[in-house]
Amino acid sequence: MNIGSFTLLVLSVFLLVACDDGGGNEEPHGVVTDQSSDHESCGDVDLNTSVEHCGACAHACGIGATCETGVCSPVVQVAAGSDHTCALRRNGRVLCWGNNDKGQLGNGSSTASSLPVVVEGIEDAAQIAVGEAFSCALHVSGEVSCWGKNESGQLGDGTLGPNAAAHTPVKVEGLRDATHVACGGAQSCAALSSGAVWCWGFNGSGQLGNGTLQDTPTAIPVSMLSGVAEVATGDLHTCARRGDGAVFCWGANGDGQLGNNTRDSASSPVEVQGLPPAASISVGDFHSCATTSTGEVYCWGYNLHGQLGNGGQSSSLVPVQIVDLGATSAISGGDLHTCALLQDGAARCWGWNANKQLGDGTDIDTTSPAKVLWLTDGKLISAGSRHTCGVGADEKVLCWGEGFEQPSTIGGLP
Repeated sequence: MNIGSFTLLVLSVFLLVACDDGGGNEEPHGVVTDQSSDHESCGDVDLNTSVEHCGACAHACGIGATCETGVCSPVVQVAAGSDHTCALRRNGRVLCWGNNDKGQLGNGSSTASSLPVVVEGIEDAAQIAVGEAFSCALHVSGEVSCWGKNESGQLGDGTLGPNAAAHTPVKVEGLRDATHVACGGAQSCAALSSGAVWCWGFNGSGQLGNGTLQDTPTAIPVSMLSGVAEVATGDLHTCARRGDGAVFCWGANGDGQLGNNTRDSASSPVEVQGLPPAASISVGDFHSCATTSTGEVYCWGYNLHGQLGNGGQSSSLVPVQIVDLGATSAISGGDLHTCALLQDGAARCWGWNANKQLGDGTDIDTTSPAKVLWLTDGKLISAGSRHTCGVGADEKVLCWGEGFEQPSTIGGLP
C-alpha cells in the first residue's frame, strides 16, 4: 500500500534506465546481454552458477541475482510505495530504489538511489510489503523484518519516537509464524499460520484492530478474528480475508472504506457487506478492493477520482462491482488509483491520473478501467502513490507515473 503526498525525486527520472543499443533493441542499464557469439570460450566457468556467465558466456545477471541452473533468479514480486519501490527475487533477496531519507531502502544509508540496492541482511524473503517510507519482508521462517521510518512503531521492534528510523532491517518482536505481511501509512500487520492477525504501529483510527486507539511498537493480536489467509493495510484502515472468502475491515471509515454500510470508524473488525467470497484483497489510501474466484472485482470506499472503477465518482459504503473488466488474476490499490492484471496478461488501471500513473498515455482521471499501454503480457502489477510498476513476460520491471518522463525499465533488473 502506498500513501501520502510526495515528490518522487527527480532522480527517479534517471531510473530510466533503458539504454538503446543502437539497433532499436533496449536492455536495462547495468544488465549485460548474451553476446557469447562475440566471445571466446568461458573456459572452466560453470554456466549453471556463474552470475557473470549465467547460461552463456558474458550473460551477466542483474543486481542481487544469483545464477540458478543457468537462469538468473527472476523478480517474483514488486511493491510500489509512496516514494520508493521494492522487488523480491526468487533467491530471497530484496532490492529497493527511490527516496531513502528514512532508510526505507534498507542498505544502511540515507542516500537516495535511482538504481536498485540490495537490502542488507535478507537472503530468505518469501514476500515483501511497502508503506509510507518504510518496508517489511516476511522470512521463510515466519519471522518478519522491517526497516525505514519508525516514528509510530511501525517497524515493530519495540521502539518509536520523533525521527525514529532504522536504515537496516530489524526483526518484529514476538512474530514467529507469519504467513503474510502488509504495510500501510504508519502501521503494519501480519497474518499468522494460526489464522490470527497481529498488527503494530500507529493506531489513531483503530487500524490495529485491538479495540483501542493507542499506538504500539510491538505486535498485538487483532480482536475477534480467526481463520485469516491474507491481510491488507491502507492509510488509516486495514482489511483481512478469511480462508472462506469473508472479508473484515477496521479503522477509519469516513468514506465507507470498511464496507459495512456506515461511515463509523471501528477499532475492531466489522464484516464487509454484500461481497461474494473473495479470492484476494488489496487496499488503497481510503478505498478497498477484492477479487472473486471467478475473476470479478469489487471495490468500496472513497471514489472522488473514480478509483472504484464503477463509472462514477460517488463514494460507496458497500462493494460495487467493476463491469467490463474481464477475468482478473490480481488487484492492487494505490493511493487514489487502482490497477488489475487480467488472466490474459493485459493490465487495466483507473482513478487518479495526474502523474500518468494509469499508463494509458494520458494524464486524465478515468472512472472505468483503462488499458495500460505499456504492459500487455504482465505477470505482476503494483499501484503506488503516484506511480505504478509491473513485470512482463520478459521478466523486466517496468514503472510509469511520477518520476518517469516515460514508461521505463528499471536498471539492474532482471
